[in-house]
Amino acid sequence: MSFLLVLVAIPGTAMAAGPPQTPVKLKAGPVESTGGAVVFSDKPTLKATATDPDGDALNYAFELLDEATQAVHTFTAEKVPSGQEAKAVVTGNLRNPGVFKFRVRASDGASTSEWSGWKQFTVDAPLAPTELTPRGSTPRIDPENPVLSGVVSRPSGRPVTGKFFLYDEAGNPVEPRPYAEGIASSSESPRVSLRLPDNFVKEGKTYRWRLQACVEWVCNETFGDKRFTVPATPSAPTPQTVTLGKDKLSIATGRSAADACSGKPCPLDPGSQVRVGGSGAEELISLVKVNMAALPARARIVSAKLNLGTPSCAPGCPGAGKVAAHQVKASLPDNPTGHDVLASSLPDPVGESALDDARIDLGGLANIWQNNPSTAASLALTAKNAADTVAFGADGAPEKMSVVLEYLAAGPPGKVPEISARAGEGGALAVWAPPDDLGAHAPEEQKVVQDYELQVLDTYDTPERTIRVKDLRAVVTGLNNTKSYKFRVRARTAYGVGEWAESKVFTPAAVPGGQQRYLDGMRQYALSREGLLEGKYSDAEQAVSTSSQGGTFRSVLYTEAEQLLATRAYGAAGNAAQVSTQMNPVDTLVSYSPNEQTVTVRTTLRGTTVYANDYGTGAEKRVTNTFVRTGDFTFTLPPSDKLGSTADASPTLVQSVAALGADGPIIGIERVNAYTAEQARQLQGLGKDQSFPLNSTGGKVSETKKRVAARLWPVNNRNIGVWAAEKAPTEEHEYGQDCTNFISKAIRHGGGAEEVDGDRESDKAWWENRKVKLFWRKDSYTWAAVVNNHRHFSSQGRVYWEKTYDEVTVGDSMYWESKAKKTLTHASIVSQVTAPSQYGIYYAQHNSPNHDTYKPLWQGLAPGNYSALGFAFVLW
Repeated sequence: MSFLLVLVAIPGTAMAAGPPQTPVKLKAGPVESTGGAVVFSDKPTLKATATDPDGDALNYAFELLDEATQAVHTFTAEKVPSGQEAKAVVTGNLRNPGVFKFRVRASDGASTSEWSGWKQFTVDAPLAPTELTPRGSTPRIDPENPVLSGVVSRPSGRPVTGKFFLYDEAGNPVEPRPYAEGIASSSESPRVSLRLPDNFVKEGKTYRWRLQACVEWVCNETFGDKRFTVPATPSAPTPQTVTLGKDKLSIATGRSAADACSGKPCPLDPGSQVRVGGSGAEELISLVKVNMAALPARARIVSAKLNLGTPSCAPGCPGAGKVAAHQVKASLPDNPTGHDVLASSLPDPVGESALDDARIDLGGLANIWQNNPSTAASLALTAKNAADTVAFGADGAPEKMSVVLEYLAAGPPGKVPEISARAGEGGALAVWAPPDDLGAHAPEEQKVVQDYELQVLDTYDTPERTIRVKDLRAVVTGLNNTKSYKFRVRARTAYGVGEWAESKVFTPAAVPGGQQRYLDGMRQYALSREGLLEGKYSDAEQAVSTSSQGGTFRSVLYTEAEQLLATRAYGAAGNAAQVSTQMNPVDTLVSYSPNEQTVTVRTTLRGTTVYANDYGTGAEKRVTNTFVRTGDFTFTLPPSDKLGSTADASPTLVQSVAALGADGPIIGIERVNAYTAEQARQLQGLGKDQSFPLNSTGGKVSETKKRVAARLWPVNNRNIGVWAAEKAPTEEHEYGQDCTNFISKAIRHGGGAEEVDGDRESDKAWWENRKVKLFWRKDSYTWAAVVNNHRHFSSQGRVYWEKTYDEVTVGDSMYWESKAKKTLTHASIVSQVTAPSQYGIYYAQHNSPNHDTYKPLWQGLAPGNYSALGFAFVLW
């Protein structure tokens, strides 16, 4: 028997090789760090990769789980070639902050892979801008220094770019768009501030501007929008005049050459006449000291003019001849020579005038004399183009020598220009600005305003309570919920009280679900952050799981954890550590916003943190930092409270913002950190030889530094650091971003460095709190802006730049250069040195979130935000 086997091929029925591979390489983006656990968009892109055995194109299904609500959302990517990355863009806006996880599976149309494992990520996207200033019902702006400012932030507090869009008085957009931009971060301040170019704004005109918050190319879709009107220049009161005759002037003259007297300097000869001119070894210089005792106490100088009177050369003085007045440093010896006066005179004259009409405007020099009553009010007079000696002040001269001072007598302070009220449960927060017109001058560190009288008014404007407040804000408790109130405030000085300024009506209200969980959440969150830095928790989840209110701050802590753990590791690499923290919340207010459906805890955290270098060794040194942190912790209400349910649910912490960001800078103009393209071109970082590698471990002290340290300088450098450490927690924040103002005050008031007269915008000037014409708070730009401050001290030869960590000493100024912009963005003062490295140097600072006395350098460097850091030893 035989068989016939017939094989028949049937097309298309070959057996499939199997289902697609389970997707791998799950990612969520965009991210800023290699960890990939935090994305900076609330519309992230989900990514995964799979291959198909048959090489077919794949369709992907992404499941996204919100860990807080357990809601699941599905997104797809179709017809992706085998082995290529699939991408699905999340539609809508995810919670920000929020912790999410996603998984993926792939299908080739015939079969489907297994689900991948879950991939977790946290959203840390830019939030909508807030607290735009100038603010108020009638926003005011200083026409001489127009500054626009707003808060840009995200839950982690990491850097955010603020983009400014400007519209002119006709409402037309001003090109370019954006008009300017700048970067802010809660590690310094959440505010971006733009100074408009000179002559841009006009008195009486109204302008509009908008602010947008971005991280790289991802921008919040909501703009901050604001209008402001430029007020007319207020009319100043008519000044009074006091004339100081020659009897109020002390005059001494000498030859200025170093070898004028037998190869040595010549002593000054006291006399009754100013004598200048001559050439070579015969050239004369006169030192004039002014007795200003006739100026009434606390009077404010409007102008000061020196009239030298009729010169001895009149009427035939050289046509090109001039007399010049120079500011003299305070470092003159007790019995100065003519050359001492020349060497101590600043090269740029305060003013100069023709010899035959010698009238010199002393500008702000008289203000500096008044600021520093312990310093002799002196100036040096020299001549230009005068080969022969010229004398002023002869007894029979037709026109007499004098100094004419115009001044405003001390009087009561003006009205506080703005006060705001924020209602809370059983209380309210009042915040106000100092009066534009303080009414009197304050020398040195003395404050004109003794305190503020704050009253709580009922609905009939009857005072229910009156309190005295030193600061520019106060939390008032013990008020009745549902009852309406107003605040009113006035300044008090030794010369009287100002007019009352009133807030809008406010009504305290209970917080849904009660205050306690928000208070507990705030405190536990703050301690959890410190616990991650101190090694108490291995990661954010452990910190959350061991806190009874961990669910309220889980999302925010996840956005910060990677950086906090990296900072801890950075310190550990150098045997440095944050050891422990204690803190106590005071002046706390909890507020409910029914419109925003949020609860905000306003509090001041006062505490101490212990740091150590050479940690765990026999050489361990510990330093205790005292800090003060005032800010807002904002929570969204839990779904149960929003629906009026009594079911248990947790609120969610959205962000924490420092008080000077949350309140708005109604206490003064801002330190500028946002710029137009033209302004940005004028910025600078540290110059050559002004820094050394940040990862240095020490180095030999140079011979130059040995000579610098051996010289007895008039500046007390160590006391700069002592003053900064003592004053950091208590000194008034006069600017929203106060770091440079703080170091200037430490250098001046702690170290005794000399103020320098000059135009307010000039890098050669350096002076504090001058008021002329307009009664706005005014400092020179070099006093309160870090780039200008650096340019002054470096270009005027006022500092020695330390070359190694071994040279760094207490009292050094610290200038921080941003890695992103290569420009200076922060300043601080060295307050302690326990080792010659970044692990043994501590600094005092003022910035929005912290007023630190002894912050360790390694913690400032750990985030990697700074490319260079310069240490400057002040010389005079």
